[in-house]
Amino acid sequence: MRKIVVLGSGFAGYHAARTLEDALLSRSRVKLTLISDQSSFVFSPLLYNVASDELDPGHITTPLDEAFDASTEVLVARVTRIDLERRVLETDRGEVDFDYLILAPGTARDTHAFEGAERALTPDSVRRAVEIRDRLAGLFEFGDQSPWHFAVVGASTDGVEWCAELASAIEDVRARNPELNRPVEISLIEARERVLADHSEEMSAIATRYLQHLGVKLHTGRRVVAMSDIGLTLDDGSAIEAAHVFHLAGRRGHDWVAQAGLPVNELGRLKVEATLQVEGHRRIYAVGDAADIPGTSPRNAQVAMQAGRQAAQNLLADLVGRAHRPFVYEDRGDFVTLGRANAALDLLGRAFEGRAAWLAYRLYFTALMPQAFQKALLLMDWIALRASRPDWDQRPAALESDALKPGASGRSEG
Repeated sequence: MRKIVVLGSGFAGYHAARTLEDALLSRSRVKLTLISDQSSFVFSPLLYNVASDELDPGHITTPLDEAFDASTEVLVARVTRIDLERRVLETDRGEVDFDYLILAPGTARDTHAFEGAERALTPDSVRRAVEIRDRLAGLFEFGDQSPWHFAVVGASTDGVEWCAELASAIEDVRARNPELNRPVEISLIEARERVLADHSEEMSAIATRYLQHLGVKLHTGRRVVAMSDIGLTLDDGSAIEAAHVFHLAGRRGHDWVAQAGLPVNELGRLKVEATLQVEGHRRIYAVGDAADIPGTSPRNAQVAMQAGRQAAQNLLADLVGRAHRPFVYEDRGDFVTLGRANAALDLLGRAFEGRAAWLAYRLYFTALMPQAFQKALLLMDWIALRASRPDWDQRPAALESDALKPGASGRSEG
């Protein structure tokens, strides 16, 4: 019996396993196992909405035992080691052997990125998002009269989206409680010269303008070197006061992946060929954030889903002796949400923002939810949220008009 193991239940692993299951249901001599350190598929782009108390965590999770057929073994376990010689995964629930392996374990925050980084908050799981939600709820409801100082480290998609969501949540609290008069300061620190440096300059310009509209202080071209009880120290010696620090930069591959002897890049991500096979290992594939996929710049749900399906299809081709196909990413638009009132969309070489982009973002993410009832729940949540929005989210006319100017809505040549 051939044993196929998919490691990880994020976008890449989930869709790889679903593709394999659909193709293998009629085959009795192939065993499919999905190993994950969590019992549910989590719609991770919406974790920030959970952390800000915009969405219920149950509305963005799908229990794995409900998502797969009984013929697929779902093992909730934490992998500690890959033994390539014996073709075995060592987990905290015993050993699992494999003939074919699709690696999609994701990545982890680099806790050595700066001194004290391990103490920073990170909304990268349901548990941590709920912890942040509860912490913010306690601050907003029972906080003392001291200023609210927040700092977000990293201005890639994660950092920008969380920064805007946090600012939106605070404005909502102020709108509901006019008597609150605490000073609020949100700082966003990025080592590169602009926010959203992996996106087009137009997307970066839109995000910069809107974050400034929300009152966020931007510190680009600066690195954090240390975190203390009172805030952050930057590489130029300046200090940022912050009682609440969020670390959303510096993701790396898991140490146990590199320790297995598999080829990795400087960030610990697996080196793969165009067919998504790990270099030098014909029966091992790598997808998602854990893989250094050639020719792919964004690291988002679209890439992960497409790569997961392609890896599964190539594995199936190998089972029957067919040729593999190289992975080619189909760009279906680049979304960045900017809080509860705005979003930016890069589509067909043009960048847009405003209500149309916000609606497209919401509808697109709703369509990606794996089950119909979740789509309905998510739509109901967002419709209710939009219907109850206070007046503060109406963008100033100057900001609306700026979005239509050349260089703000269209990609410049060259």
